[in-house]
Amino acid sequence: RLRELHWPTSARAAFAALLYATQPDQPDYQPPTGSNPREQTAALTTALHAAAPTAGVPTDVRLVPPPVSACPDLATLLAAAGAITSRTVSLLSIIGSDAAAVDPLLPLRLAHHAPALPDLTPAQRSLLGHAGTAPPRPRSTASGLVRTPGSVGVTRRGPLSTVLLTEHALPKDLFRLRFAASQLLHRDHPADPAPLIRPITIILDTTPPTFGMPERVLRTVVHLIAEALWTAGRHPVLVTLTDPDHAIELHGPPDLPAMWSSRTLRPPDLPRALRTAVGAAAYPTVTLTHHATHPGLSICADHQLVTTHHPDRPPRRAPTNPAHHHLAPDADPARLRAVVADVLAMANARRAP
Repeated sequence: RLRELHWPTSARAAFAALLYATQPDQPDYQPPTGSNPREQTAALTTALHAAAPTAGVPTDVRLVPPPVSACPDLATLLAAAGAITSRTVSLLSIIGSDAAAVDPLLPLRLAHHAPALPDLTPAQRSLLGHAGTAPPRPRSTASGLVRTPGSVGVTRRGPLSTVLLTEHALPKDLFRLRFAASQLLHRDHPADPAPLIRPITIILDTTPPTFGMPERVLRTVVHLIAEALWTAGRHPVLVTLTDPDHAIELHGPPDLPAMWSSRTLRPPDLPRALRTAVGAAAYPTVTLTHHATHPGLSICADHQLVTTHHPDRPPRRAPTNPAHHHLAPDADPARLRAVVADVLAMANARRAP
């Protein structure tokens, strides 16, 4: 199961942490105060290649390799590997190899979420594992574009905001004359403009109507939206129906397992969560819920809706509102990415002044 993740070598220390942590009678270990992961990795590498602490390694960071008798035998490691369930692999897919490479103990610290995670399919795990590599690109309008540094040059055309500072030093009369004759020098950015991406507030239905296949597809959409926004330097705000009175900001992969494992037996109360979302941030909002629980919600570009259904109970009619995106419970990765791209595009098409 771990091999099927195809994680790079730099991230596989997280696998060792998961396996070795299950061994009995392991001494508690805390990294030296003030040491960072890079120093700890360097000290561990040095210690594993030396019979004794090597000169040059700070005393408080030195690590001595355990005696051979203290290392777990193959049978013990195989038993630990047998304890790696499909939900553990789902947890690793949700966290991602990049985050695990930076912090190899992150999966171990979040392992308590694994039993509550939905059992993801191999296709879903593969999609999450590559979510951050190619975020959807919103189809933004020109009003939402900024120029990106490229092969910067000089041109005679452009808005006043791109006029060279040396031109502003000219006398006012000469400046006006040159401007009227289109003789002012402007900065030129031939590179393709990149769209600005706004943060999004996400309302996730975690109530019984979504249990099973619907919750997997809805949470996958939340995951992909978060990955795309992080890549753009933005942080989404999340409100779940487990706790509809509180909004939390998703800062990175460590925040995702709690979203994936959140459930409640309360009946859905989407208006309550929407009030919390509106009060938390003036962002476009997207609600993800079962198709039978959304009637009465106002759907527009600033409040989009993503719905799904159980395999044996599809909706009678397809949605006609462009801000309502419906997904089959077994939607393929291409369809999921397309919906996420549409959500981001619509959220960025109308901008607050």
